[in-house]
Amino acid sequence: MDFIHVVLNLIGIGLCLSWQSGQRRGPELYTDGSLLVSTVKRTDTIRRGQWLNLASLGFLLMFRPLFYWHIGSELNWTPALQVGPLALHFRSDYIGRMFIYSWLSFAGALGMGVSWMLLLSLLNHKPGDPDPIQKFIMRQWGFIGRLPVFLKCFLPLVAGLVFWPVLRAGLSALDIMPYPQSVGMIWKESLIMAGAFYLTWKIPAFVILFLHVINSYVYMGNQPFWHLIQHSAKSLMKPFKWIPLQIGKVDLSPILAMPIVFFLAEALKLSLLRLFEDLVYF
Repeated sequence: MDFIHVVLNLIGIGLCLSWQSGQRRGPELYTDGSLLVSTVKRTDTIRRGQWLNLASLGFLLMFRPLFYWHIGSELNWTPALQVGPLALHFRSDYIGRMFIYSWLSFAGALGMGVSWMLLLSLLNHKPGDPDPIQKFIMRQWGFIGRLPVFLKCFLPLVAGLVFWPVLRAGLSALDIMPYPQSVGMIWKESLIMAGAFYLTWKIPAFVILFLHVINSYVYMGNQPFWHLIQHSAKSLMKPFKWIPLQIGKVDLSPILAMPIVFFLAEALKLSLLRLFEDLVYF
């Protein structure tokens, strides 16, 4: 069931991104009449595809909880939703709980995807970048993608301070979490959740550095994907440029950066867990 859940979340994210990408598509202007007619037809096709993606996403989010309730209760499945350092468990024999779990888990998976795209946007922030993957990422962000880098770095903090109090209130009202002892406790939890948002960058950062090492020693081609990996890895390794890590033509920076990223992420994870435990139990 957990594997099916992950696959359905990925399908939902793909539908959401396809719909959002079509919404962000800019208008195309042509002076030639025949080109204008073909463009109008293509635009109509794109719009129909957008509505199909949106309808499919709505169908998935409405009928997936019914599937979980029907099948999960027979298998005694108790799904868990990881929200930062907090693990929430849901009974699959309660249909209402399955709707909450399905919607929250999809929102969390979509938020992680948005977090990864934010990291790529920070690492590849050159204006007018011709890379098609970077163009796609910037189109998802809209005007936010054009913000200065130092402002975009604070977006996870803003997201934690804005969204967690709302989610916390809903979870408490549904008896999934106890009511907070004070308003200050909510804001402390919000800061912890914002730190957990930054923690999601560990996976893409490690993968980028690993693929960069492979591409450095084995030529993988001239595709846009590898250009994105190369530029992203160079941005990640900028803090290590002052260390003499190049021996001849061999650059050891990514090899050093990978364990550093791992240990920093683990240190942040342990710190968030301790802060949350102190907040809840003392």
